[in-house]
Amino acid sequence: MPSGYFNQNLLVARADQLVLRQYVAEVLPKLDAKLAELEVDLDMSSLHWFLSAFAGVLTGGEALYRTWDVIFCLNSSSEMPNHFTQRKNLGIDIPNFNLSAPVTPTLPTTPELPEHEHDGTSSPFLFQLSLALLKLNESAILTLDSPAACYSYFNSSMTNHAITVDQLIQAAEALRTSVKRSDVLERRKAAVKLLDPSRNDS
Repeated sequence: MPSGYFNQNLLVARADQLVLRQYVAEVLPKLDAKLAELEVDLDMSSLHWFLSAFAGVLTGGEALYRTWDVIFCLNSSSEMPNHFTQRKNLGIDIPNFNLSAPVTPTLPTTPELPEHEHDGTSSPFLFQLSLALLKLNESAILTLDSPAACYSYFNSSMTNHAITVDQLIQAAEALRTSVKRSDVLERRKAAVKLLDPSRNDS
């Protein structure tokens, strides 16, 4: 996750919720209008999705494990690789896999960040998966008639029906063209400044 994601004020994680809502408005306008009509704050649920790496919404099983493959094990998810879309061959050369050597992920660097900070290798995928979950549940959410019903659904029913891991993967994959790494980082930077105007850009 990006530097500062789990700081005391959760600034970067909160900024991502503003970014998610922007994407919802663009990608799922009917759902966005429904949430606005009911005055539902999506971040009351989605913040937990991000902070728990979706463990709170993908409650175990293949979907969660394949999601974690992308979030924790890949250098970058700006181009969702075959590790996520293929079930069996993960491309690991077992004879050359040195288990005795510590594994140090290679994190992308940007000129704007101090050397000790990073912007999160899984940044685009966090949004792609959230939007995929919302898209696959859109029809059900549009039938809800109260904020309480929405919050209950977000917290307990997002995967309690006939959504398969392959459907989730395909929906997330389809969002690669709509949610790009460079755009996510720019939106996050603007959201952080909105929440904390005193934060230095450098």
